[in-house]
Amino acid sequence: MSTIAPATPAPSRRAARRLLTAARILLGLAVVALGILFLVVEYSARLLEAQVGAWLVDTLFATNALPSLSAGTPAVVFGVHDTFLALRITIECSIALYAGSIVIFGGLLMMLPRLRTVRVVVATALGAGLMILLNQVRIVGLAWVLSEYGRDGFEWAHSLGGSFLMTAGLVVSLGVFLGIVPRRRPRRRLRATRKTVR
Repeated sequence: MSTIAPATPAPSRRAARRLLTAARILLGLAVVALGILFLVVEYSARLLEAQVGAWLVDTLFATNALPSLSAGTPAVVFGVHDTFLALRITIECSIALYAGSIVIFGGLLMMLPRLRTVRVVVATALGAGLMILLNQVRIVGLAWVLSEYGRDGFEWAHSLGGSFLMTAGLVVSLGVFLGIVPRRRPRRRLRATRKTVR
């Protein structure tokens, strides 16, 4: 004697969409938390920036460049023209503020259902990476200006040149988001049968 067991119904499209939406929101929240973490650990980020900056300065134009602390602030100490100088990396110059903000922005975008997660991740990585690179260029450039033109030249380069460079970087990062992210998910087109009247 044979029996027929009831088949387990397949999950509906609504349930699948809800599950996908929940996953996107959780992923977005995780990325936002990562961006906030960048802001919280900005001091450690400045210590790392000082190490990388010291290596670049020593490689490019100075001698005996070392990461150090100046009044508790991470700094790059280097020698030029028989003089030792210290370039302090304050919280306003920390890359954590820029990269963390971009990561938070990317996490918020990930929660939007019409945007592709992969595109948002790529744009976030490119934007944050660009700002990290530009900030290292700024640190090395300011160290060179300080060594060649003294404090007056440094103040001018720091207030105008550095600010312009990072502002331009933010604009380019925004352009990266606008160029990559806004393409929406393709909607499934239902094939409609056309009735022909003969």
